[in-house]
Amino acid sequence: MAPPPRAPRRKACEALLPDGTTPCSATFRGWGRYCAAHLEEHARLAGRYKDAAARAERLRAKGALGEKQVRAMVLESVVGRALQRVRAYRDALGEERAAREAYLRRFPVRAREEGEGDGGVGSRAGSPGSVQSDGGGERRESSRGSRFAGDEQHEQRLAALNELQAGCDVLIEQLERRREEIVAAAQQRRAGREAAQGDSERQPLLAGATPRPRIGWFGRAWSIGLFVILSVVVSTLFMLYALGYIGTLNHAYS
Repeated sequence: MAPPPRAPRRKACEALLPDGTTPCSATFRGWGRYCAAHLEEHARLAGRYKDAAARAERLRAKGALGEKQVRAMVLESVVGRALQRVRAYRDALGEERAAREAYLRRFPVRAREEGEGDGGVGSRAGSPGSVQSDGGGERRESSRGSRFAGDEQHEQRLAALNELQAGCDVLIEQLERRREEIVAAAQQRRAGREAAQGDSERQPLLAGATPRPRIGWFGRAWSIGLFVILSVVVSTLFMLYALGYIGTLNHAYS
């Protein structure tokens, strides 16, 4: 006949207080690593970072853009919407990182050690989701904390979050530069249209005006020469007329 299962030994809660260094002073009997109060807080903090991770994953498809996608944008409104999505994705990554850091500050993850536990079976006794031996060869899963089975590699995820946020910052800079390029190109096109419109409005006025003849150096020389010739001819005629008049007077008095 198998011996009755042994009652769990009394143990200290492994949670840390809000300062992140002082361990909880409570002790309890049962499975798991935390007292009742900290088990509830563990569930709350774990749920917070998991919800943030799910939100970041939903936004990843629209918030992760390539350089070709950025260069293909030709409208300022499209770039503006892309900026909103990327910023939302970056904020979701920041929320997940903050939630994970808060979780690790209160409930540091420890590596599972083989060979521990009652009867030397399975993972470390009291770890979330661990398998416990009741001393009679039967194995059962821990009832408390089993929902947190399979601790994630938080440190690797935090490093990945830092890289993803840095990538979002670079992408935001690219989108802002692209928006400036689109705005500058639109301003140039507008200035060109205004200049063309102004030219079309001035053309009728220029067409109705009488053009003044342009006189070159040859024309000016010809004008001067003609003036000199006319002056000489007029002077000669005047002198001949005067001499004839004087001769007539002399003949009349003689």
